[in-house]
Amino acid sequence: MHPRAHGAPALSLVACSVALAGPLAPNVTPARPGAATTAGPAARAGAATALLRTAWQTPLDATVARIACADLLGEGKERLVTLAAAGNGGGSLSVLRWSGKAFVVEWTAPDGSGPLLMAAGRFAGGTASAQIVTPSGCWHRSGDGYAFLPAVKGLVPVGTLRLRDGSDRCVVREGSEYVVCSIDLAAQGGEWLVREAAGAEPPAALLGVLHATPGELAAAVPADCAASGLLGFWEIDPTAPAPRVLVRRPARGAGSGQIVLARGVSPRGCSDLWRSAEFAGTVGDLAFGDPRGEGRTGLLVLSAGNAGGTGRLLSRLAVN
Repeated sequence: MHPRAHGAPALSLVACSVALAGPLAPNVTPARPGAATTAGPAARAGAATALLRTAWQTPLDATVARIACADLLGEGKERLVTLAAAGNGGGSLSVLRWSGKAFVVEWTAPDGSGPLLMAAGRFAGGTASAQIVTPSGCWHRSGDGYAFLPAVKGLVPVGTLRLRDGSDRCVVREGSEYVVCSIDLAAQGGEWLVREAAGAEPPAALLGVLHATPGELAAAVPADCAASGLLGFWEIDPTAPAPRVLVRRPARGAGSGQIVLARGVSPRGCSDLWRSAEFAGTVGDLAFGDPRGEGRTGLLVLSAGNAGGTGRLLSRLAVN
């Protein structure tokens, strides 16, 4: 599916990241190896004060491949959204609500046979509720349930951006380029995905996550961060450029992962602001949100439950 175009150019991965979160600094001092960490995946690493801390962790089913967090009902409360591999080769989409004690499945539906990719956010103007976009189409709140807008074959949603006005944008991939889009729920003929208008200023984004191939990431980030296929940014301090959120896979633990907040990012290295201790298993996805209603956005990390890859673990890293 190609977004309904207004003539806006698509962007390379590097150009998209630069336009949304500021330039990648060309002169980089690589981070010092072997900086001390303390127990737990939000541990301090070479900083006077821990920037992030682990707020909580909860297990998820081993089939979960993607996570998102969005206010799907438009009531000011975010839900956790998961996309899991289904036995028929397709996907299974679920919306989970925090009950006060646990995440409870509120709604679930099969989701086609495309790649396990997902974006969720308030992509449509004029509505307080968010939408979920997968390769199959767009799910949105309608009455007491969810309505579905099918996608033309070829839709590849690879990212979500949160803008300064509180709205969101969906990033879709077209070949090797990335296109920032909104949604028109009233569109006819399946043309509900709308490319940003030509000549418009790049959206001022507060945070976001992009999925890419390791080869594409290798042109923008250090090699030990490219294999994850994940690139994020998070404006923690509004007076400073948004640091990149990277997933580093330490050489001594091919099945593990480490979250890094960094500035001065290039293929030659990066200057770490903070890095976590190693997770037990590979980090598979990132998202931003507050699915338990704690009052502040945090970074959600989906990882394998252990080094063997069995089970999934959802961790929330919050600003300390």
